[in-house]
Amino acid sequence: MFKPLSLGAVAALAIGLPAAAETVVITIDRVQSSQGMVLAQLCDNPEGYPRTNCAYQQAVPAREGSVTLTFHDVLPGSYALAAFHDEDSDFMPTIPGEGYAYSNNAAPPRPMSDASFVVKGEARQTAHMTYPE
Repeated sequence: MFKPLSLGAVAALAIGLPAAAETVVITIDRVQSSQGMVLAQLCDNPEGYPRTNCAYQQAVPAREGSVTLTFHDVLPGSYALAAFHDEDSDFMPTIPGEGYAYSNNAAPPRPMSDASFVVKGEARQTAHMTYPE
């Protein structure tokens, strides 16, 4: 048998609970080779986007065609993806040459608002890798 909670108990529960963490699955297609790594970050702060102040980072081995990155325990909010194909494994983007990808397929120069998407529940995004000449 369930006992009803008092209004005070309900308020205490609501205040004390952190926001539910979500999973964000990013597929980056049009990867040209399996050389090196694909480095990616989810940013929630427009200051320094896309190079600094990003909340979540991940690296996966490159694979010709597409790669999938799964970010776990992402707090609900607005985020933008910034990624690049680090073919020479120096952890620095070499432009032109190495590919880059942004959520919403935003093209540089890009303010974070152009690449932003909302995480509220599981989120899925596909971004195209672009290799500048």
